Amino acid sequence: MNKLSTALMLAFILAIAHTHAQGVEFIKDKWSNVLAKASQEDKLIFVDAYTTWCGPCKMMDRNVFTTRKVGDFFNENFINVKIDMEAGEGPALARQFSVRAYPTFLFINASGEVVHRGLGYHEPDDFLALAKEALDSDNNLFALKQRYDNGDRDPDFLYQFALQLYDAQDEHYPTVAEEYLKTQKDWNLKKNLDLIYKTSDASGSAMFKYFLKNKANFEEEFGSRAVNGKIQYFVQNEIYNSQKSGDQTQLKQLLEILHPGRAEEMLARMQLSYLAQNEKYDEYANAAIDFYGKYKAENWDELNEVAWLFYETVDNPSHLKQAVKWAKQSIKMDPNYYNHDTLALLYHKLGKDKKALKFGKKAIALAHKSGEDCSSTENWLREIAKGK
Repeated sequence: MNKLSTALMLAFILAIAHTHAQGVEFIKDKWSNVLAKASQEDKLIFVDAYTTWCGPCKMMDRNVFTTRKVGDFFNENFINVKIDMEAGEGPALARQFSVRAYPTFLFINASGEVVHRGLGYHEPDDFLALAKEALDSDNNLFALKQRYDNGDRDPDFLYQFALQLYDAQDEHYPTVAEEYLKTQKDWNLKKNLDLIYKTSDASGSAMFKYFLKNKANFEEEFGSRAVNGKIQYFVQNEIYNSQKSGDQTQLKQLLEILHPGRAEEMLARMQLSYLAQNEKYDEYANAAIDFYGKYKAENWDELNEVAWLFYETVDNPSHLKQAVKWAKQSIKMDPNYYNHDTLALLYHKLGKDKKALKFGKKAIALAHKSGEDCSSTENWLREIAKGK
């Protein structure tokens, strides 16, 4: 019995040891020593550039680096290191190798040159494909950059190079993509639509203008939700750039393309949203009064939301009276529980409880008719009634 127990225990220990050994074996050492080791063993260095807060980094640790096939391949072909880009040597290496997102996977030679790179979570098979690309000295990023720098402008090469740069999020991918497209008579080919969709990255570029002009073609290929999401990305990017530089020229040009004749209105809407989100309510109140004096609301809900925000954040009586007008306009557009409730509460805040009771009761009646929960309105109506 003892012999059997000992044998089982030994088998268990060996199984655990085998489990731990089957994944990627990362070494811990100074970067200079890692470079020296790569030179001695004539191998590329694989760097998992991560941060402690990065979710996809943890998924790579859990689902990919622990697998046998990934471990076997990486342990045989690379010197493997994990580097926290926010600790120790990490920040300096992040600057040196232009690491801006996580996880970033770097394949570096013994001279400290990046020969290939990848970005984001990869399933095991995709991750192995990335590693094999790195080992391909004719087709990794380093080799492709050399071909490009030496003047190779073959269309098929430019297409492949642009996509690899995009996958690595190298800042030069839009330039190479546009060089490729200049060789193409028909941008509407499926492969060209795919390239434009992926690599159009500046609102003033020829690719982006084509993207907008042929939006229907892209929606057919990628879906309207994805296309609208990309447009939203461009808008957000230009908002960020304008806030950083103080120059709204590019943002206005983009808005004019997206909303012909309404660029100033859209810019003012964004400003309203910014003031509300940052709780600058005094500025918001003045900006809202100015905005709705110039432009029309698109629907009842928009006016109701503005009036409600005034109820919650504004104390100036003249401003509250303006909010009453908006609530009434909202009711004219579509009388419902919500805008009646807003109007009632605005009247209450202005000290006009008789009108507050009147519109509060109407709100409750509409709620009962539409099946809305109006318990909050019923509660404050009872409180007002007690004070009468």
